[in-house]
Amino acid sequence: MMLHKIFHMNQSMNETKRRLADVSGYRHHLDGLERADRQENGVSQWRLLLPLGFRADFSLMTIEGEDPNTVMFKSDSGDFEVVGMVSFQEVKPGLTEVDITVNYESSSPMFNVLDRALKIGDHFLVNQLRRVRAHFEGIAAPTHRTAPVYAHQLKHAAA
Repeated sequence: MMLHKIFHMNQSMNETKRRLADVSGYRHHLDGLERADRQENGVSQWRLLLPLGFRADFSLMTIEGEDPNTVMFKSDSGDFEVVGMVSFQEVKPGLTEVDITVNYESSSPMFNVLDRALKIGDHFLVNQLRRVRAHFEGIAAPTHRTAPVYAHQLKHAAA
């Protein structure tokens, strides 16, 4: 599935690039992000909890390009094949356009069918971009993660 999103940040291009690259600075604002660890070799490990109980585990590596305002990436392992790029364009001083293109495919045929029908990945990405922008604008509250409740726990609690 291919996704293409454009959003604007009320910051300089360099500040936007720096802040987006540092996921640790805003990861607690992202719902469903269980892991985003960058290793010294430039590879990052990602674990996402997607709607309907699906999980995505994959490693991303950046690909060197000629344009310093474009970051390209692809997965090199995991249960999702991901390839994409993020481009930055200064619209005016203090306003940056961020253009994200992502193409992904899950190793789960069930997820792929549901994703095409329900746009799971599209909704997930839009939600995350809203949270990132809200965080950068200073209006976001941290996401509160709650432990899932299972049917057997409810049965014991009622007894």
